[in-house]
Amino acid sequence: MKVKFIFMIVVLSALLFSSCEEQVMNWYKDPTHGEITNAELPLQLAEKITRYDVLKSYTDFTLGVGMDLDMYLSNPTYRGIINNNFDQVTVGYAMKHGPMVTSTGALNYIMVDSLMRVLTTNGLTVFGHCLVWHSNQNATYLNGIIAPQVSITNLLNNGTFESGISGWSAWNGSAPTATTTAYQGNGAMKVVNASNNAGGQWHTQIHSDFNVKMTAGASYTISFYIRSDAAGSVRCSTAGSAHYQNDVVTNTSWIKVSWILSAPDGGESGLNFDLGLVAGTYYIDNVVVGLTNSPTVELADTTKTRIIGNAMTSWISNMVGHYKDKVKAWDVVNEPMKEDGTVHDGKENITANDQFYWVKYLGKDYAVTAFKLARQYGNATDKLFINDYNLEYSLSKCDGLINYVKYIESKGATVDGIGTQMHISITTDTLKIDQMFQLLATSGKLIRISELDIQVNTANPTTAIMATQAHMYQYVIDSYKKYVPKAQQYGITIWGVSDNAKEHVNWIPNDAPNVWDSNYARKHAYKGVADGLAGEDVSTHFSGELKY
Repeated sequence: MKVKFIFMIVVLSALLFSSCEEQVMNWYKDPTHGEITNAELPLQLAEKITRYDVLKSYTDFTLGVGMDLDMYLSNPTYRGIINNNFDQVTVGYAMKHGPMVTSTGALNYIMVDSLMRVLTTNGLTVFGHCLVWHSNQNATYLNGIIAPQVSITNLLNNGTFESGISGWSAWNGSAPTATTTAYQGNGAMKVVNASNNAGGQWHTQIHSDFNVKMTAGASYTISFYIRSDAAGSVRCSTAGSAHYQNDVVTNTSWIKVSWILSAPDGGESGLNFDLGLVAGTYYIDNVVVGLTNSPTVELADTTKTRIIGNAMTSWISNMVGHYKDKVKAWDVVNEPMKEDGTVHDGKENITANDQFYWVKYLGKDYAVTAFKLARQYGNATDKLFINDYNLEYSLSKCDGLINYVKYIESKGATVDGIGTQMHISITTDTLKIDQMFQLLATSGKLIRISELDIQVNTANPTTAIMATQAHMYQYVIDSYKKYVPKAQQYGITIWGVSDNAKEHVNWIPNDAPNVWDSNYARKHAYKGVADGLAGEDVSTHFSGELKY
């Protein structure tokens, strides 16, 4: 190993000398000290920061990071920083209701499944974020299922199956049976397709006659709800004059399927459900065939409550159930509180097309239902959190959140922890940070800093501003460790990796809030985080020897 020694050399400008003779500097030696060693020489800050180990090496609680799915899979530098420095990831967007739920209410797991495989390979766990929120929802789907319904004179005598399955029979395959596994009410139709049939859907075909034939040239809407015990497939067709809908994928969620049949010839005499392509057990409910231009009728509030409750059950049961082997902790309810410490009531103005307030239809107990569902369909040992922001800004909001947790538990659900997001700035009141952690600790719950970033109010911070940011990162971590008892410390999640513009298209643009800079180099903030996690200035242990 080569070692480069640092010596203090003073060179005087040649302009000050009358000759070119080499000048010699005599060093003063303190007789009380002895020989000066390399380890005693000071290091520059930049050199110190490079000497720090990876962040997760400085703490024994869970250290997480909020990340972007696409960047993690496509950017090796970004991925390497996450793999090396953190224990756990929170996917910032891709696991929310909006991107997961399709237009039919089914879930699309493809992208998140691919991420899970990579994360597992790299030894990272996942914190599920988030199940019930009012933003980043598939509001189009949710509003659609409670929109005014077409008042149709149904061409089918029995489409609800509340009194059995009279009027329906098997043209091919097994005969249908009655079941109480219903989308609405107490009855539905159950059909079992015993085998896969590459030859086509017609191998299992369930039929019902129309009580009135279709009118030539009119437009008809055929709609129904369907689910299956596993991934399956359904197609509708008409009898008499044959028309065929495209195949529709089914799964364990109830989905609504609609098919508009324009300009029939009038020879259509009945409806078929073709289920022969994919083996499985299918459930069908609320089958309606009627004129497309029928008038609409507003649903009753009780009906809306039931439909949205079913949608929440479908979403949480499928999401939590699908990932229960990979995800052991969830933000079950996100941002339930107003700034004054009261619970959102759903009367707020909608400012984006992905906003939907579950509380508007399910009431204050929406969170009770959400926690019960997450516990029912997940693991008994999962850690279930409620999460909110500005708790360090509004202590009334913090206190209100703690009281809401007490209310949820009074209704029979269990809340394991409280998350405080902490999207703060270098000017945030540190006294309030201390007071927030003291207040949260009184809840007795696990406490998690869930989304920590620190804004500096410029995309090009000075050295002094970066030092202030580093101090604030360390202050937050020190305060968390000081005021939250060890047994209640779940961990800290840093929100985002770097100041790179690609990470800030939709979140804190024109700022530099993160621990790595726009080129993925460690900032002064890295030292602040590491020292906070370690509980000391780690760099005091570094020697003055430079290794190269």
